[in-house]
Amino acid sequence: MNTKEKIAVMQAWLDGKTIEVDSDHDGTWYEIEGEPSWNWRSNVYRIKPEEVIKPSIEWDHVAEYFNFLATDHTEMPFLYEYKPVWSPTLKCWTVSRGEYIPARYFQSFKQGVNCPPKNSLVERPREKL
Repeated sequence: MNTKEKIAVMQAWLDGKTIEVDSDHDGTWYEIEGEPSWNWRSNVYRIKPEEVIKPSIEWDHVAEYFNFLATDHTEMPFLYEYKPVWSPTLKCWTVSRGEYIPARYFQSFKQGVNCPPKNSLVERPREKL
């Protein structure tokens, strides 16, 4: 980590965010309780990632030919017939064929939490035979 990244972690702690430490450098993170010792030579620190919850919908309320749910950069949710592709340039999901409709009008739709639009794609669960 560079100095700016270290300062950002320490500032986050001052702002009340939870800080985690990986003291064995094995990818196992532990929450720090109390004031950190900030031993940057031996430990790796990070701001605890916030829980990510993808958007959801009760699929039995949705016509069978819609198979995907995703949210664009304006947090507008859409249902798609065919799998959309994320466009980094447009910052939205794009389709070359099929139908798509807004999902926000479905009472069962739930907005995701801390879920970036490009990670919001959800596929309709398939019934097991």
